[in-house]
Amino acid sequence: MHLSTRRILTAVAVVGTAVSTLAACGGGTSGGQKTSADSTPVVTAPSPTPTPTADPFAGMTADQIVKQAETAMAAATSLRVKGAMTDSGTHGTIDMVMVKGVGCQGTVDLSDEGGMSIVTLGKTIYLKLDSTFLKAMGLGSRASRLKGKYVKTTDSNKDLAAMASFCDLNTFAHGGTSSGDTYTKGGLSTVGGQQVLSLKDNSDNSSVLVTVAAPHRVVQINGPTAADGSVTVTYDVAAHITPPPASEVVSAATVGM
Repeated sequence: MHLSTRRILTAVAVVGTAVSTLAACGGGTSGGQKTSADSTPVVTAPSPTPTPTADPFAGMTADQIVKQAETAMAAATSLRVKGAMTDSGTHGTIDMVMVKGVGCQGTVDLSDEGGMSIVTLGKTIYLKLDSTFLKAMGLGSRASRLKGKYVKTTDSNKDLAAMASFCDLNTFAHGGTSSGDTYTKGGLSTVGGQQVLSLKDNSDNSSVLVTVAAPHRVVQINGPTAADGSVTVTYDVAAHITPPPASEVVSAATVGM
């Protein structure tokens, strides 16, 4: 699987880099959007499951289990990714809800590098950047027009393509890129009332925790050490992705982005 803490933080860092270069690059134009009923995302915790009497992974290698978990994650109708990560001195937090076929909504924060709120609906992207990001972009007088506002653009903007991809449930589940990482089976533990098997990523010693009960899905991603942080994944959450109020939206084209 391509969902180690290191890879998630790298993806978040790519988002930050894309945003910081927006001022120097051409922005996309407004596109169509698909909306759903207005609602605040509500997360429903998974119900405890009984301990199986037989090993469901008997005869399977760690790599095969990870592949199966990746497929199960992609089959979810929605999921929430939440946690804090540290890698190479960069600290980041993420709280993102992804709904298959609709889009995503949430926040990403890179501490001293800045934070943002993001909403994607189909090909339309809305970004609200904090003062740190706005300052880094060197927008001059235009920055005041963006304070507290969402910038609206589309995924045709190459600088935002990585962000749009990261927010897609299927792409997130499959990691976005191919990987030659291998895994090793670890021990059993319990997360949220569910028995899980730990699988260590041999490339960086991070680990993914996969539910023993079917469907076998990743419910937690841990860094190599406790100090590196962890990310939890909650499935089939009751959530709707909604666009920001029109009064809070500024077209990227009107501010030269």
